[in-house]
Amino acid sequence: MKKRYIVIPLVVLILAAAGFLVWRSTQGSHDPQVVLDEVVPEHLTREVIATGEIASEATATVVAGSTGRVESVLVKEGDLVVPGTTVAILEDDAIRLREQSATLSLEAARQQVRRDLMSLRSAYADALAAVDQAEDAYQRTSELQSIGSATRESLRQAQDSVTSAQRAMDRAREQLNFREGRSLDDPRTTPPPSDDQIVAASIEVRQAQANLDSIQRELEESRIRSGTITELYIEPGDLVGSTTEVARVDRISDLKVVSPIDEVDLGYLEVGQPVRIESDSFIGTTLSGTVSKIGQIIRRQGDVRVCDVEIAFDDPDGVARVGAS
Repeated sequence: MKKRYIVIPLVVLILAAAGFLVWRSTQGSHDPQVVLDEVVPEHLTREVIATGEIASEATATVVAGSTGRVESVLVKEGDLVVPGTTVAILEDDAIRLREQSATLSLEAARQQVRRDLMSLRSAYADALAAVDQAEDAYQRTSELQSIGSATRESLRQAQDSVTSAQRAMDRAREQLNFREGRSLDDPRTTPPPSDDQIVAASIEVRQAQANLDSIQRELEESRIRSGTITELYIEPGDLVGSTTEVARVDRISDLKVVSPIDEVDLGYLEVGQPVRIESDSFIGTTLSGTVSKIGQIIRRQGDVRVCDVEIAFDDPDGVARVGAS
């Protein structure tokens, strides 16, 4: 019995050791599995996200240019207009009366210069003739005095007449030279400018022309440029002054986005880069654009410094609106 008691544990130990050796030998017979993949260079894309506002390339504010009460408004918001389109008609178009008056004043100034030229040329011709007559009289008196038929006093008076006639001729020549735009001491040996040139260069005509130009600029300012009326500020019956804003015009066929970009992101931007544009004003639609302009000035906006960047974009379906964010 004692032998059986000792042999059983030994057999169990031997069997356990044999099982462990078999397991170790089985595990050691498999090679580790390694998966290889090729490493290739790739470009990393950095996106700059910013908020901007849709604007038009050309915006103009139309002012009345005259004082009066609005009789009728000839356009409405959304209308496409061309240069010279009239926004509204005033009951009393006083500026046109001023234009007519200025036009008449300009023409009167031109006519006056032409009359002055005729008068001065006639006076100068008379002065030349008077000098010739005085010199002829002096010559005859001198001959008579040489034969004793005229006194020395007569000869002196004839000489004084020549001197007086020459002075009058000098004054007439200076006045004519001044009117013709020559120097006062011009000997008039060259042909004068044409009468049209003289008239256009005269002081009074230039002043009258400047006055007319000023009035016509006021009229021009009351006209709107090419574009679309995006806002209309007046209605019939309104009283407007010459500087009253009556409408806003935008060229909505050529829109852009202006976005203030943080200065830390400027180094990642360049003209021509693609841009995606999204807005709550056209949900579900993404417009494509490109960076068209990067500003030259960095300004402070709140706690950061920004630079305005412009983005040109295509809007084939016309979903964009000026002022949208």
